[in-house]
Amino acid sequence: MKNTTQHHWSDKAAQIMADAGIRAQTTFASVMNRRLSRMSAKKIRLVLVLFCFLWGGVSIYFISKAIVGPDRKRAAAKPDRIVAPRHFDKTGDDHVEPLIDQRTYEQVQAFKKSDSYDSTIKARPGLGDTIKLLEEIYQSQVK
Repeated sequence: MKNTTQHHWSDKAAQIMADAGIRAQTTFASVMNRRLSRMSAKKIRLVLVLFCFLWGGVSIYFISKAIVGPDRKRAAAKPDRIVAPRHFDKTGDDHVEPLIDQRTYEQVQAFKKSDSYDSTIKARPGLGDTIKLLEEIYQSQVK
């Protein structure tokens, strides 16, 4: 049995990547704060407007090229023919052993008829629900 305090190697790798991402964000924010702290509000607005125009223009260019460009009549994505395995619709359930076998079901029924059933159910409240669930599973298997 594995110790739950030990971390899997993938958890450690994910933590390292997350820490690196946070360090990169923090560094970027610090650099931008230092640069912007030296600028006036008017200059910051100008840089923001230029940034929006630049990337807005690039976005408009790509959208318009997709709509009216020379490749617009070519299909963007044409699906290939799907090849499915021969028995893809067979579940194999007919070869699965039943969850609750006849012997177990008979033992449950015998316990229900025993004299200690009521006192045991009172002592262990969840046991009655478990017995009902076992009976339902068995009945669904028999059908």
